[in-house]
Amino acid sequence: MRTNSVQLKKIAYLFITVMPITIGVGILKFIFHYFGWEPIGSSLFPFLSSAFAGTFFILGFMLAGVLSDFKESEKFPSDILSCLYVIQQEAEILIKKGLSQAADMQSKLCTFIEVFKHNFLVTKNDRIFDLLDSFSDDFLSMDEKGVPPPFMARLRNEQANLKKILVRIKVIRDTSFAPGVYAVIEAMILFLTISLLLLKFESFGILEMSFVCLFFFLLFSVFSLLKDLDDPFEYQEGKVRINEISFDVLFDFGERIKKRIADRPH
Repeated sequence: MRTNSVQLKKIAYLFITVMPITIGVGILKFIFHYFGWEPIGSSLFPFLSSAFAGTFFILGFMLAGVLSDFKESEKFPSDILSCLYVIQQEAEILIKKGLSQAADMQSKLCTFIEVFKHNFLVTKNDRIFDLLDSFSDDFLSMDEKGVPPPFMARLRNEQANLKKILVRIKVIRDTSFAPGVYAVIEAMILFLTISLLLLKFESFGILEMSFVCLFFFLLFSVFSLLKDLDDPFEYQEGKVRINEISFDVLFDFGERIKKRIADRPH
């Protein structure tokens, strides 16, 4: 049920984003036809058809490129959860042995998830790296308390894995795939839009108008999809984007830790 709701929101977001542009271009085409502002004859239609095919080919090429990063990004929620789960389990064992520093570290896991959600994803600041580095101070205190080296080795290994994942997320988020190609695509879309507005149809009725709107809807939809796939971490509070990577499994884990801490006898 939840999955269906998310899919409906994504479809609604696509229509809200693309349909106003599509309708606007359709209205412009009607105005151009009504006033006779169509100097491009139908003899150039084969050339424009080739330009349309070339544009969609480049869009397909770009989609193939960004999909590799997107598929990698889909693994990050489970990878982060695995690291935090190991730290959580080790902390639970040390808490049962009466180590107070382990309880503080467990609370810091909740803070880590909150900072990841509200700061790293939404506001895109790097405070989470300072928080992750502060785990080293907790590990040092635990070393001084005589925690066995195998415990500390596992904790430090998961800390390093977390940092590696966060850096990879930052690189994917801040680096655009082939920005020069994006400029070419945007120029081609502008060229096709102007050309189709100026193209004279032998007859222009509901069928031709539907064709124009459908073409632009597909063109703008694919380009919008490409932009979303290029940055699967473009989160905004209160807005649903098409292809955000879902970290719900991580946030649910944070809620479970909070409940465990609240239920622990003091």
